[in-house]
Amino acid sequence: MNTKDLHEAPNAEASQPRHCSYTETFLGLVPRLRRAISNILVSQQDTDDLIQEAFVRGMRAWQSREIHSLDDYLFIVTRNLALKEREKQSDQLSTIVDELSLDEVTSNAPCPEHQMMSRARFNAFIAAVNQLPKQCQRAFLLRHMHGFSQKDIAKEMGIAESTVEKHLAKGLKRCAAELEALDYLPYRPVKQPA
Repeated sequence: MNTKDLHEAPNAEASQPRHCSYTETFLGLVPRLRRAISNILVSQQDTDDLIQEAFVRGMRAWQSREIHSLDDYLFIVTRNLALKEREKQSDQLSTIVDELSLDEVTSNAPCPEHQMMSRARFNAFIAAVNQLPKQCQRAFLLRHMHGFSQKDIAKEMGIAESTVEKHLAKGLKRCAAELEALDYLPYRPVKQPA
């Protein structure tokens, strides 16, 4: 074979599509890329996602420009992606910790004393409602337990809306007075005349 034959002989790499040599190179590097990422990230899922992202970014670059050392380029791309992901996760964690403010973290479950107090307050409220006159009690329960409007209560009870309004005001006033007498209502300052 003379020199002319060498120059005319097709280059094995040039005869393959450009993406095949890229894919083969990338697949050969995957174990080393995975080890490099695992030093930066903990999650296997994140590592797999970054390997895929590195493949896509490397392929785009390989197709659009000349890359002299594909191995080095892929390591740099992969490392940068891993560092960005770690920074993003760190920022998210900082935000969560800031929102929770560790010294303010408390249980959502009420303490036993609050549960007992709530139960006692509810029982006192039921007792107060039971002491209302029957028509007043019915209007009050339709409004506050069943969510009826004043118009619907008037229709249901066959009375005028103004009468419903009076029953509701009376019921509310009596229940509040009963709960206040038992010290179950929060302190409400008395309005001073102007």
